[in-house]
Amino acid sequence: MKDIAYIVIHGFGGTPRDVQPIKEQLMLNNIPEEDIYTPLLKGHGIKGKIEIGTRYEDIIEDLKEYVKTNCSDYNEMYIFGYSMGGLVSLGLATNMKIDKLVLLNAPMHIWNFKNFLWTLYTKEPMQKFHHIKTVLSSFKYSKIINSLELRRLQTYVRSNLDRVKADTYIIQSTHDYVAKPSSANEIYEKIGAAEKKIKWYDDMTHYIPDEECIDTVIYDSLNWTNMNYV
Repeated sequence: MKDIAYIVIHGFGGTPRDVQPIKEQLMLNNIPEEDIYTPLLKGHGIKGKIEIGTRYEDIIEDLKEYVKTNCSDYNEMYIFGYSMGGLVSLGLATNMKIDKLVLLNAPMHIWNFKNFLWTLYTKEPMQKFHHIKTVLSSFKYSKIINSLELRRLQTYVRSNLDRVKADTYIIQSTHDYVAKPSSANEIYEKIGAAEKKIKWYDDMTHYIPDEECIDTVIYDSLNWTNMNYV
């Protein structure tokens, strides 16, 4: 048997490319590349879009089969779920044994206009343009039916958090304008994990993989999992 499988899950309308910086930081911390898995969620594939008719149940079930196929020969499984990937990770953990969960800005509640204004006020002009463009793109591609499916996923996770027993490390940006910071508090309060912790990061937006401090975020995450590495 192999030791630990690291499974990194992208967010709503994304692809594995979005979480490549997380994979790279894991590798820089001496995690072998062959032990890192970045699945493409069902219904995804074209940047910014989700195939119409994709149900959250299908996403979770497809991910479950992926994990069984690719990671069954590992002693432990650690999942890093970014954004909606964090919600999917929680959904998966209600269906199968996961040893540790690292949730990065999992959106139990969405949109915080005050934090969006903070981003526009504090960031450099090119960064402001990037965030405005990203938000407009999310509205363009988030079809109503997809948004309703995200709501259904949130409802399912909220109703079943007590069934999640995996040790859970909750990472939350204090100035996240996509996932409200209250998301982290709700997960912490309701999750059934015996070991759990929230780690807050100031001056970061929702898009943690793109932040300069992603190296610190992953370093802190690995320290929490009690892994020994250089």
